[in-house]
Amino acid sequence: MSEASPLLRASTSAALDYAWDAGPFLAEDVSRAKGLTKSTAIRAIDALIDAGLVIELPNTLEDGSYRFGRPARRFELNVDAGILVGMDAGRTHITTLASDLKGKILSSSHRVIDQDDAEGRRSATSDTIARTIESAGKAPKDVVALAIGIPAPVSHGVSPSHYEGFWENMNPGFQDFFAAQFPIVRIENDAGLAALAELSQGPARTRNNFVAMLAGDRMGAGVVLGGKLAYGAHGGVGELGILKHLRGAGGSKGLVHLTDKWMKEYLADGTIPASHPLARADQLTPDLEFSYVTANDPALKPLIDRASLHLASVGELLAYMYDPEIIVISGGIATQIGPILSRANAELQARSHVPPPTIIASTLGHDVVSIGAIAAAREAARAGILELLA
Repeated sequence: MSEASPLLRASTSAALDYAWDAGPFLAEDVSRAKGLTKSTAIRAIDALIDAGLVIELPNTLEDGSYRFGRPARRFELNVDAGILVGMDAGRTHITTLASDLKGKILSSSHRVIDQDDAEGRRSATSDTIARTIESAGKAPKDVVALAIGIPAPVSHGVSPSHYEGFWENMNPGFQDFFAAQFPIVRIENDAGLAALAELSQGPARTRNNFVAMLAGDRMGAGVVLGGKLAYGAHGGVGELGILKHLRGAGGSKGLVHLTDKWMKEYLADGTIPASHPLARADQLTPDLEFSYVTANDPALKPLIDRASLHLASVGELLAYMYDPEIIVISGGIATQIGPILSRANAELQARSHVPPPTIIASTLGHDVVSIGAIAAAREAARAGILELLA
């Protein structure tokens, strides 16, 4: 590829663009889609075959689709030419996926971490990646691209300084650290990766302007405007520290954290009877408490109402800031938030002075950030894989 002419490099890139998201295809498919002559398309595809990125399938005569004339050659992306790795490197957990070049998941790893120090986080993430690669039956040399989501803003792989050092702790030089191990590395904000997941295979895949919000332990947003993930000057688009100025919001704490706090208040003042099972809250984790709260227990209506009003306030703020069509509640909380959503949407419709978005629940589950990381790794691989072969 390094000795190819500029015309062949351009046509090869165009052919790879087509193959990247297509199933089995013919040279004429590439020719039509990319505006190439058929002979140019064939030369480009042959270059991709030589590079190991495309494989030739049985021709139309052999596969039974032959009609007349010379049997057409058939091709397909070589999904086994390398693997992608996507990671959700949260504050207390790591979830890592490995996939083929089409994004088909080959293996996954999960672990709990308690290290906030730089060396501890680098070690934990590196070990988890190695285990995930091994579980996929691959080696580190097979990795084409790695993407990692972290709970901090990111710009070009680097996080800005935080007044308490939190962002730097969450991103202890991951870009440079992993770039020494893998050819393509992409570090992103975790909510931004959730937005990429929703855009690629979630309920927002037909939307150009939306917000994906992680709202469990903390609130953070990935913002898509005009079909593209928005960043800002320092990667801070979607950071919700501004919520500290919203009365009663408790800063950017998420609904699981806030519900736990409010529940304790209501138990103390008698709003929730002392005989209620949640009075034994010291035996429950906040996640389990939230599951209980959203189970339509009439005694817990004050909690549902308060959480709904809070979510409506956040939704109104996002409506003013970004004018989204929808707000997608992403992550594990999405499977439990139904009773809160209906009330929050009604409140948002009633109070907003700008066109209100509809708040909906994601269908992608707990692994939404790592799913988005695979989507990000796949984007990065497509943009850079030909350069790796040059």
